[in-house]
Amino acid sequence: DNGKGSSSNFNPQEMASVLWAFAKAKRGDDALFSTVAKELMRATEFELEKGGGQGPKPQELSNTIWAFATASIRGQTQVELVKFIADALDDGHGQFFGLQFKPQELANTAWALATLHSKREEGTPMEVVKEEDDGIVRVLRWVARDLVQRVDSYKPQEISNR
Repeated sequence: DNGKGSSSNFNPQEMASVLWAFAKAKRGDDALFSTVAKELMRATEFELEKGGGQGPKPQELSNTIWAFATASIRGQTQVELVKFIADALDDGHGQFFGLQFKPQELANTAWALATLHSKREEGTPMEVVKEEDDGIVRVLRWVARDLVQRVDSYKPQEISNR
């Protein structure tokens, strides 16, 4: 820790890129994904708390959740990540980064959430199911709102990808 609130040598884009690369290479690793996602969330919270901080951009969040889905990484950190994205969208009424999502990022995020949901294992504790479902529904509501608000600016392929 450098005493300034950040112990990471990676910025959010680099963290998302690491996870994307591992997922693309079919090398999902629970410990790596969990560690990087926790640091991404921690760094974002620090930036937001100090005010004016950027935190991750929509592409970074989209790539991170896509990496979890592609690598079939499920668990508490993945649930926390979904909740984190939903909270960030809700807290800023979409202004934090909700309206900055590009169509491909929205499609990738929606696909990733649906994929993670479909890979839920039997016997998942009900409190985890409720927490994850709540986050998924809240994020998908933002995706739907964005689609309705900007539908005329989207190309058909952009809203049908995945």
